[in-house]
Amino acid sequence: MFTVESDRAVVEKLGEVALNSKIQCLQVLGPSVDYRFYLAYQDKLLNQTKQSCQDLPAFLHHFHFPSIEAAVKHESGMTGMLCAILGGDVEILQTLVQHHGDVNARVSGLAHLGFGDTHSLLMVAAASGQDAKMLQSLMMLHADPNVACISDSGSIVTASWLASHPSHVHVLLEKRADFAMSPPLTGVAGTASTETVQQFLEVRCDPTTVSENGWGPMYSTPFFGRGSPHSTSTMELLLSLRCDPNMQAIPRGLLYWECLRSRISASIWGLENCGVYQRQMASLPGATPLSIAAV
Repeated sequence: MFTVESDRAVVEKLGEVALNSKIQCLQVLGPSVDYRFYLAYQDKLLNQTKQSCQDLPAFLHHFHFPSIEAAVKHESGMTGMLCAILGGDVEILQTLVQHHGDVNARVSGLAHLGFGDTHSLLMVAAASGQDAKMLQSLMMLHADPNVACISDSGSIVTASWLASHPSHVHVLLEKRADFAMSPPLTGVAGTASTETVQQFLEVRCDPTTVSENGWGPMYSTPFFGRGSPHSTSTMELLLSLRCDPNMQAIPRGLLYWECLRSRISASIWGLENCGVYQRQMASLPGATPLSIAAV
């Protein structure tokens, strides 16, 4: 939101200059993981039209892969498969799979870029806001929509849990994603748009469902609310469906231990000296959505 709309072009140009400068610096100094990530994701970060590579040799040259074998090799960091996915290049992705790229490979070494170890490629595509066509292509190439991993707080994370666009919902459902295995609204409510939440509701996902670790949509929305422009409208939507605004959080399993670790840190350093995440985790047991938002 810009008070003076004409400022938008100036800010967009500054962002483009800053990102290009970062990419040039990473190209020279590394690490190559970060260089390939920002190179692949730059159009999405700048909200620009995707500039896909013309063919496989151009792709390999663009991302500094010495050979097709190096691009499809499953290893830590930014593989060729990840470059194609984050760059939104379906044709290159299909070509890499023809050369034995693994569509069910798990990522590693990208936690500092927002993708946890053991996330699947389909999860990365969903979380990074790729077009529904990319998710559909991955699943047509036999990516499993029900592959799951366990987060540090004990949530069962799936591609549905990480969906970030309304169009993802029906594509996942068409490919028989299991929305019951891990209630997707527990993740989506806090990070995706209100329209995406609405799409899950329209396919009969229950907004009152709480995961086995005690995490639910009414906690997820205020917990991640500071970083989401959709949190207010999502909370209004949940409340309109009679979700309980006074329901107290009861962390279980790994989520309980995560809260306990944060409480120990808070007792040593003082709650006011802890980061936002630690303050929220330390305060979570017994918290209501309102108190989570206030921390």
